[in-house]
Amino acid sequence: MLDTPSPAGADATSADAPTKAAQQDEHGRHRAGAHLHSIHDDAPVVTRRIGLLLAAGVAVVAAVVGGVSGALITANLIGEPNQDAQRLTQPLGSPSEPTAPLPGEASGAIAFAAPSVVTLTVSTPTRTETGSAVVYSGDGLVITNAHVVTLDGTVSDAQITATTSDGRVFTTSRVGLDVLADVAVLRLTGASGLQPARFADSDQLIVGQSTIVLGAPLGLTGTATTGVVSAVNRSIEIASAAVPPTVDENAATDSPLSSTADPGKSIVQLPVIQTDAAINPGNSGGAMLNAEGEVIGINVAIAGTKPGGQGQAASSGSIGLGFALPANYAVQIAAQLAEGQTPSHGALGATVRNAATVATSGQSIVGAYVDSVVENGAASVAGLRRGDVVTYIGTIPVSNANDLIAHVRVYEAGEEATLTVVRQGEVIEIEVSLDAAA
Repeated sequence: MLDTPSPAGADATSADAPTKAAQQDEHGRHRAGAHLHSIHDDAPVVTRRIGLLLAAGVAVVAAVVGGVSGALITANLIGEPNQDAQRLTQPLGSPSEPTAPLPGEASGAIAFAAPSVVTLTVSTPTRTETGSAVVYSGDGLVITNAHVVTLDGTVSDAQITATTSDGRVFTTSRVGLDVLADVAVLRLTGASGLQPARFADSDQLIVGQSTIVLGAPLGLTGTATTGVVSAVNRSIEIASAAVPPTVDENAATDSPLSSTADPGKSIVQLPVIQTDAAINPGNSGGAMLNAEGEVIGINVAIAGTKPGGQGQAASSGSIGLGFALPANYAVQIAAQLAEGQTPSHGALGATVRNAATVATSGQSIVGAYVDSVVENGAASVAGLRRGDVVTYIGTIPVSNANDLIAHVRVYEAGEEATLTVVRQGEVIEIEVSLDAAA
């Protein structure tokens, strides 16, 4: 429905938004990750990506948002802000004309950031789904999730349109994607004068800080929800968004980690921020904000309490456990993709397990247990041994294997990482020059 091309324009080659990468020292940049101890034996929590509104759900909400869609199609034809679309996408009960934000309320942050969030419609001949994206540059670069662009790794050639907060609709082209970080960059064809998001230093987040989530849950453009940072230093694992490498020239190659119930799918570990703000299907790729309207994360997944069919969670929406990629990490990857580069990720060259499940001298240690090391790999060269338990990477605590894998990936290949290791009851530090994830 939204596939009518907007007028073509020059395709700029560089981003004019700030390309603030994460800090380079271990006490800065590498705190950006947040870990989810996502799946425990005593609490079967299932994480799943939430960026996509399944086609089966479109019929459910069509009666609700059908009028909005019509207004947005008109905007696509004229390429100008559509006042009807702006009114239709205001929250129910709000005045017909915008009013000044109220002091001390989330409304100010929302008003500031809303023009920097767009709604994505991702279509194939048989599917139409919805996601979100954050404006990275005024000339049309936006950041979203790789799984939004590839429809969970099922297609490489989906048609994607982007609808701005003022009702303009643009066709898009893919700049690049990185499945190891679940980040993609798109360009809005012919776009100019967009408002780039302001990105905060996500390394500085603390539990209890206010969060605001912006996006298009269930296709409801311009939706805002609020909450707090529930936890930092989390990690989660999700199914890879990778499609066959012969199709995606800019995609990073996923490592052969653990397989999922879906044949051919691998698992990807991600560092995340946890929030209790409601995140639902359609929010993926959208913004998580702080109280100043700065982007602190890119929405990526939610957790459910029970496994459903085909690897999906049984719960259909938010249960108060939502996750976002830290802004520093997302921008680090987006900056490389915008320059036409393949993002670099570190690898340890070791097989690790949850240390809590391994008895060590009658005691259980929380961390990542080194089960084996690759000959001449980074871990082996640095002196890691089978039986070592990694409890920190830099200043980030490691509670399980996923934590270690996720945060090693935040480093680039060749960088030095300091690991705190418990070896036969003794605490030591080991410097590791990381391999490249492949």
